[in-house]
Amino acid sequence: MQPSELLTPIAGAFRQKIVSMSLASRSSDIPQHASHWSEQLENGLEARCALDLDIDYRVARLSVALANTAATPSAPIDPVAFRMLLSDQGQPYRGYRASGGLADGHYPPDNYRTQEVLICGSLVNCTPPGGRSSDRNIPVTMIADASGEGLWFGLEWSGLWSHIIQTPRHGNATSVASDFGLSIIAKIEQASFPLAPGEVFNLPCVHFGFFDGGFDSGTNSLRRYLYDRICPPLDGKPPLPPASYDHWFGIGNGFDDFSLRKQVDRVAELGLEYFVVDAAWHAGGFPNGVGNWDRVDPAKFPNGLKPLADYVRAKGLKFGLWFEPERACIATSWPEAHPEFYIQLGNDCHLNLARRDAQDFLIDFMSRIITELDIRWSRWDYNIDPAPFWRKADPTGRVQVDYIAGLYRVLDTLLARHPDWLIENCASGGRRLDIGSMKRAHTCWFSDETVSPEICRFMQLNANCFLPAHLCNSAVVTFAGYGDGDLSAYDAISRMAGALSFDGDIASWSPPLTARMAAQVANYKKIRHILTGDYYHLLPAPADLKAWEAGLFVSRNKTEALLFAFRIYGNPSCHLNLKGLESADYQLHEMAPSFSTRTMSGRELMDKGLDLSLAERSGIMIHLFK
Repeated sequence: MQPSELLTPIAGAFRQKIVSMSLASRSSDIPQHASHWSEQLENGLEARCALDLDIDYRVARLSVALANTAATPSAPIDPVAFRMLLSDQGQPYRGYRASGGLADGHYPPDNYRTQEVLICGSLVNCTPPGGRSSDRNIPVTMIADASGEGLWFGLEWSGLWSHIIQTPRHGNATSVASDFGLSIIAKIEQASFPLAPGEVFNLPCVHFGFFDGGFDSGTNSLRRYLYDRICPPLDGKPPLPPASYDHWFGIGNGFDDFSLRKQVDRVAELGLEYFVVDAAWHAGGFPNGVGNWDRVDPAKFPNGLKPLADYVRAKGLKFGLWFEPERACIATSWPEAHPEFYIQLGNDCHLNLARRDAQDFLIDFMSRIITELDIRWSRWDYNIDPAPFWRKADPTGRVQVDYIAGLYRVLDTLLARHPDWLIENCASGGRRLDIGSMKRAHTCWFSDETVSPEICRFMQLNANCFLPAHLCNSAVVTFAGYGDGDLSAYDAISRMAGALSFDGDIASWSPPLTARMAAQVANYKKIRHILTGDYYHLLPAPADLKAWEAGLFVSRNKTEALLFAFRIYGNPSCHLNLKGLESADYQLHEMAPSFSTRTMSGRELMDKGLDLSLAERSGIMIHLFK
């Protein structure tokens, strides 16, 4: 029996395409029905493999430990975590990947755009050399054949990685089978180190899932698995997309206790749930004070943070606080007190979480401040490329491996101690967004681009093809003293296909605008549960300002759906064929910009479609329910 045969319960018809699945470029014989096996590699290395099937989701998790069984150190290892060989059976494969969470200031942006390619030679999906995992692309790759059968895969890994998909003329494994058509490899990059005699090294877990029915099916297979199996619970429950406030975008360093209380009052009026104090609460401001985590800025908070935190709670809100604990500037308190914990390059210091004592130090501090201030939300930021620091500490790359393991230990320990503490993953936006970080975060600040409603909604509508909606946090921004400006419901619903946030000087709004935005927040809280369902991107990603955008969320039981559609310029009308509904009648309730209700059958909406008309720079949100 070959390892690939273990996949029969989940792979469906795609099983016939799997020639082999092994760390070596050959298959291995293993006992019938076994989920553990070993492979002998070169240089005395043994790969000890464990395969866990999640039949309900058609997903497998492959864990591999490399063991040096020789009496001498091994040659430097090649950290390949996953290799699968597929036959082509006369059919070409298409590959799908999505751009990462950068901050493009143009429309349409490249952020989170799905890239579809015909695999004719080699497809490489990887992180850039800086070391933040989604600085270029989301670390999940999907492939499908012409019939729509396919698989997605990704490492549980927050460092440097690559996915390499090759056809025979680019690969070196054509001897495995005469009908070999595709080689898939997932591995750690910038790491090659020997193992001591008897040493065992655990490679990152690989998650891969099978689907039928093309890209939409693959999208929803992935999103369901990530939401149900990977993303952590919040206070014992699956997290809904949150509604929050954060001061940074729009206010920056220019705040104090008194001015923030005005924002707290407005946040309470809007009906939001969290009030988050972002960077610069610490001595020295941002960025120069990063590392002064035990020193609150006395000019901004003469009595510390607790009075403000108490005021937030008195308004019925939950208090949040920003941290960037993995980075510090040279002249701040943490690297001065513990220089042994840091790797220094110039004026930047990187906390070395490969060290157990540094992990314990961070766990103790974070746990203490979370408890003292009753912190319920932390934006865990990461505005630094780690790879240069890792290379300085250890050119072999072993420190990268130990660092990621240490980071996971810190976050796992804190989540276990504080189950009602929400982690918002951030890395200059969404630059460290991967299966490993998703497993340890309840939402994600997924891009630093916040000003343009068009860019924000493009990112959310596209990111939902690879991510659950609650990870896609975007904000309506108001700059200091800006007042109402040209803000409208359009700005709010352009951020509602994910987590909804407001940033900046919202205290400068007029009472009428506040009331209109509060109504939109109430609408959002009524329908956000639907965002955890399936998703269908109904139109191609826009190529210019004249194309419409539309996305549809459908609840798992198909009793509800939520349609978003937007027009910037171009044709005032658009025809949409919906997907994923049942044939029964649905009530269509237009929640924005106006309020109207009509009845249409799901069959009609899917087969004949729906005609919409919108004014320039406007959007519509329609709630469908039985």
